[in-house]
Amino acid sequence: MTVWAGALVIYRSRRWDEAMTFFEAFETTYGKDGPCQFYTEQCRRYTTNPPPESWDGVVHLTTK
Repeated sequence: MTVWAGALVIYRSRRWDEAMTFFEAFETTYGKDGPCQFYTEQCRRYTTNPPPESWDGVVHLTTK
């Protein structure tokens, strides 16, 4: 499993701090990219304001 795939599995498991560590490691190894920054920021948000237990992993974007 790649670092990216592992990070997504952990993210979907709602393990925000652990997922953020993986996304940050990915960014250190491969450079900054939009998806990585997006997921890192989502992890930060969810650490303090988690989605409901019924969350299915979908994120609704409100801006372009």
